[in-house]
Amino acid sequence: GYHKQNDQKVRRFNALKYFEYGHYNYLLARETRKVFDNAKLLHELENSVKTNCYFFSTKTQADLYRFMSHLKLEYDVYNHSANWVKELIEIINPSIIICEGKSAFERITRTKCDGPIVGALSGIYNDIPVIGYSRNRSFINEKDSVSKLIKETYDKLSVTYSERKMEKIPYESWRVS
Repeated sequence: GYHKQNDQKVRRFNALKYFEYGHYNYLLARETRKVFDNAKLLHELENSVKTNCYFFSTKTQADLYRFMSHLKLEYDVYNHSANWVKELIEIINPSIIICEGKSAFERITRTKCDGPIVGALSGIYNDIPVIGYSRNRSFINEKDSVSKLIKETYDKLSVTYSERKMEKIPYESWRVS
């Protein structure tokens, strides 16, 4: 989103001081805000963490897979990426995981979804509720269904950042090893 909107490659080596979906205006950020706003949970985005399943940037998913196919035998990129995401989830200890797209949902939940996604998907990863949805590029398909499932999941868990009584870790103290 950022590259397409600003025609600049992202070269960020420090953590953001705020969650990008709340402060940037690219299409997926706007779509995500709509989904959370419809669920009456827009405030929860500020307490969110976003990552990718793969830690490379390409213009399309097809380009990503083509690029990774050159690395997979020598560097085992698929397993390394899965392990990094698993470590992030363990460190962050989220109440809910939301996957932006079918392939992300399948990787996190270790399931295979046959055919196109209709509405939102729900699953579990290590006792953490997982919600997935389909996209057409940066457009979130069936936003009302996604909003409804997110709202129901939050209500069911009675989860908000303050209720979890978690200490907010300042961005400056995050370390990557």
